[in-house]
Amino acid sequence: MYLRLLALAIMIGWAAWIAGYDLKHHLIRNESLLFGIFVIYPLCNFLGLKPAFDSKFAVLVGVLVLITLLDLIGAGDTKLLIISLPWLDLSNWQMTALAFSLLILCQVLFIRAIARKIPTRIALAPAILLASAVNLAS
Repeated sequence: MYLRLLALAIMIGWAAWIAGYDLKHHLIRNESLLFGIFVIYPLCNFLGLKPAFDSKFAVLVGVLVLITLLDLIGAGDTKLLIISLPWLDLSNWQMTALAFSLLILCQVLFIRAIARKIPTRIALAPAILLASAVNLAS
């Protein structure tokens, strides 16, 4: 019981670190992503989550790489999405996409209200991680 809570606390702390750093610096560091691969992946296995590496995963990775090459999202956001994809339930993708879209809209509206301008760069890590959490919770 306590080990599961510790694993969840580590995962939440990691997600909060990445989201906060991305909000502040508009950057997702490779060291944080490596921590996700070498620490968070084993914790997900410990919690009973099973990764899914199938044809859907390969297609989504290809689409993400194309979107990145078109310079629509940053490489760090793409890497974070690719790291999260195996753990997501793709049969519930509509709820995840809706949560992601609403979180981005809220972030843009918040920045618009504070700074009185529409942002040209948006930190996607908080929305990616919160939408992933919604997917895992549903």
